[in-house]
Amino acid sequence: MERTGSQELRADRPVSLGTASRQPGRLGRVCLLALTLSAGLARAAPWELKLGGGASYGSTFHPMEADGYGANGYAELGLSEMWSLLLAGGFQEHTLGKGNRYSFEQVGLGLVYALDVLSVLPFISVRLEWLQKRWQQNPAEAGLGYCVGGGFDVSLFRHLTVGFAGEYHGFLDELSFNYLPGYVSFNLRLGVRFFGRDP
Repeated sequence: MERTGSQELRADRPVSLGTASRQPGRLGRVCLLALTLSAGLARAAPWELKLGGGASYGSTFHPMEADGYGANGYAELGLSEMWSLLLAGGFQEHTLGKGNRYSFEQVGLGLVYALDVLSVLPFISVRLEWLQKRWQQNPAEAGLGYCVGGGFDVSLFRHLTVGFAGEYHGFLDELSFNYLPGYVSFNLRLGVRFFGRDP
């Protein structure tokens, strides 16, 4: 009888608050550490150099022109934690679907504005570039143009990023196109970061 009573007393004994909150406390510290590390991975730094490239898909969304695929490349030099100097270009061969076939090349210099959101770096960019649209049968169109884009990069490791970007390209003389938009490209990005100063 006494043993049974002792078991009942132990069953009715309140659980220690310190024991109950020990695991949630550890979990909170782990989450805080992960967020801190993620922020450190993504944070840009002055004189940081980013080199990268990837596959791209381009279209004028015109029924008489074929869509295209190709590659893009970029180099960014950090001027501050938010601004970077950008050198970028690409090449697409338009042979997908029906319509006239051609190739499209561009290369230009501009600026990138990026924000730090944990391990994600959303950005917008603008650059002045040289555009060339080479038809298979007609004379090529070439001239000075512009590019406005946006996208994001995700830090996988301290020196490695993956991302996606969409860009609009057009000749400064829009009369070179009989329709809008001029040209839109969608780019996959794989980049490597080199830090001039530790972030």
